Amino acid sequence: MIQEWLIMFMIYSVIGWVWETPFVSIRQKRLINRGFLHGPMIPIYGFASVTIMSSMEFIEPYLPLEKWHMILISIVYIGIVASVWEYVTSYLLEKFFHTRWWDYSEHRYNVNGRIALDYSIGWGIGGYIFWRFINSSILDSVYCLSSEQLRMIMTIFYSIVLVDTYVTIRELISLNQIMNKLSTVSEELATSVVYNIDNINIEIEQRKERFRKSLDEVKEKAEERYDTKRKDMKEIFEKKRNEFSEHVLLLKQRKNMILSERQKQSIEHFNRLLERSKDFARFYNNYPKASSLKFKNMIQVIRYKRNHEK
Repeated sequence: MIQEWLIMFMIYSVIGWVWETPFVSIRQKRLINRGFLHGPMIPIYGFASVTIMSSMEFIEPYLPLEKWHMILISIVYIGIVASVWEYVTSYLLEKFFHTRWWDYSEHRYNVNGRIALDYSIGWGIGGYIFWRFINSSILDSVYCLSSEQLRMIMTIFYSIVLVDTYVTIRELISLNQIMNKLSTVSEELATSVVYNIDNINIEIEQRKERFRKSLDEVKEKAEERYDTKRKDMKEIFEKKRNEFSEHVLLLKQRKNMILSERQKQSIEHFNRLLERSKDFARFYNNYPKASSLKFKNMIQVIRYKRNHEK
């Protein structure tokens, strides 16, 4: 039984990575090595799959004999199990590392942004298909290997996983420490509204991007309501352009501020921390929707710096 669980964990962790990496990469229009670990696996898929496949063996005899009732109850149950794993994982990761790595707040019928009904239904249907039609074939194929071959594969796999997990946890802890220090230093600098030139440029670029998006939104609305709202949309457009110009002017003015020695030291400290953070910023790239109430805009700054200084 334990060997079977280990086999399923190994296989479904890899299947999860194979599914999520192309799915997220296509949506983000760039290659994203999904997951926390360096290797091609996502453990939450392994844990959820082991739980689902194992528990369904005990539940199956009690399912209704009517085919469609059995299918519906199975999908609901599997969807609930997968969603519990997703919710608990999201909560614990945010609790320990102060970051929400995925967010379904924009989806209808979500629970605290950690799980959403449409995804839960997807987990339920996908899990049912694997349980009913695929899992037994996978296990049969694996058991075609000799005991020695299977033992060797699992030994190599779990040895790599243990090392990878150890390295990843250390990186997450280091990243969390750096983010805490960055937040502290940035709060100290914020009292005198001090930024260095590199960070000013980052902020300007981010504001330009937001401004472009705002203009696109205004343009779309203008096309839809051109006849009746032309004057109102023109005023909104002018307002947004003026706001953007004021922001950029303010940012440029900050470059010419005279800094005290303590402020200069704080900026140097901030830049050193920012440079160190690039080594661990892969986590934020792997999860493009990662956000944090504690670290606020620090995640966007680190992600930007990593992507533009490779």
